[in-house]
Amino acid sequence: MSKMYYYPLFVIFGACSYGVVSTIIKLSMLDGFSASEAVTSQFVMGFMLAVCIFAVQRKKLNSKGIKNIIPIGILTGMTNISYGLCLNYMPASLAVVLLFQFTWIGMLISCIAKRQFPGRAEYFSIFLLFVGTIPAAGLMDVDITRVPLQGLLFAIFIF
Repeated sequence: MSKMYYYPLFVIFGACSYGVVSTIIKLSMLDGFSASEAVTSQFVMGFMLAVCIFAVQRKKLNSKGIKNIIPIGILTGMTNISYGLCLNYMPASLAVVLLFQFTWIGMLISCIAKRQFPGRAEYFSIFLLFVGTIPAAGLMDVDITRVPLQGLLFAIFIF
């Protein structure tokens, strides 16, 4: 399979993963746990899974690997914490849609950095993002004016 087809699959996998995360956090909150406790348990489980994978591969971690892993872990952690806090204030469907706005924001940043306009495929993907996520998340019936400002502020920090 061409590498070109891997990237959309990674996006789909990421979307599915964060959809499950919001469900787990919401169900945890219904059972009396806080969003922070739910996110922390996900960090612990993810860390344990990463250690198991690392042990099976039997690779040594050098300083270059550590320098790459730490910033990625910090950014992922900040995203998950913001996402969990965002779920305290808004429906999971809206939080997921706001989370995946990184697609067009990342494209905008890339265009500014490269000083070039996106190509046809990028415009098409942005179009699909906007057309597909709103009805798929059931946002046609959500009154945005009733979403608390705190939820939107935490959603902004997701990016």
